[in-house]
Amino acid sequence: MTHWHQHGRWSAKWISGQPAHPPVVSLFYLPLQLASAAHIPLKVSGDERFEFYVNGECLVRGPERGDGSMWHYHELTLDLPAGTHHLAALVWSLGEDAAYAQIGKRHGLIVATDATWQAQIETGTAPWQWQALTSYTFHSPKQAWGTGHNVTFDARQHPWNWQVGAGAGWRRDAVSIYHGEDTLIDYELGSHKHLQPAPLPPMRHDARRLGIVRHIDATPAHGSMHVTVAGHAHHADAVAGWQ
Repeated sequence: MTHWHQHGRWSAKWISGQPAHPPVVSLFYLPLQLASAAHIPLKVSGDERFEFYVNGECLVRGPERGDGSMWHYHELTLDLPAGTHHLAALVWSLGEDAAYAQIGKRHGLIVATDATWQAQIETGTAPWQWQALTSYTFHSPKQAWGTGHNVTFDARQHPWNWQVGAGAGWRRDAVSIYHGEDTLIDYELGSHKHLQPAPLPPMRHDARRLGIVRHIDATPAHGSMHVTVAGHAHHADAVAGWQ
C-alpha cells in the first residue's frame, strides 16, 4: 500500500557507478532475454545527459534541459521479437565544467517500465552493469567561458560495441541512489528530481554524407610534408569504400 504522501514515487530508482564525481562519462548495460515477442513501454532519463540504445541503435538522446523542479524524461515503446536483446546507455556529467545552461543534480540513469517488466528492466531492480570511461577527457575552453569544457576523445581506450555488452570492464555494483518521483512527495518538502515528460518531439537521427572522396594515394606513415596529387596514382578501385 502506498501512503498518500508518497503517491508519485516510481518503483524505478536512479542508479550510478562508483565513484561518480563529475566530470564523468559512464556506460550502463542490461541484456534482456524474451521467451516471446513483447511490447514494452519505457521512461528514460539521465543526469546530466544521456544516449539510450536498444540492440546497438540509438533511440533517444536527452534529457531536455530543466532543473530539479522539472527534470524531463523521454517515453518510448519497444516492440521486440523473442530472443536476446541489449539495452544500454551512455551518461555524462560535467558538474562545474558544464555549460552554464546545463544543470545537474547527481550523475545517474533511470529506466522505468510497467509492472510486467519491472523486475527484468527497471534500474534499481534489474541487474544493470556499468563502467566508467577513460576515453573522454575534458579541458578548459579558456576565453569561451560558459560554453562548457572542450572534449578530447581517445579511440584507443574506448570499448567499441559496448552498446551490445562487448568488451571487458563491466561491473555489477551499480549504486541505487533514490526513487524516481513525478510529484512533490513527502508532505511536499521537495524531491531530488521532479520528473516530467519531455514536451518536445525527439531529435532526428539522419545520416548526412557531407563530402565526396576525389583522390586516394599513398603517403608517409608519420610526419608532415607537401604532397603532390598525381592523377596516375589514384586508387580508383578503393573510392567506393570511402564514400
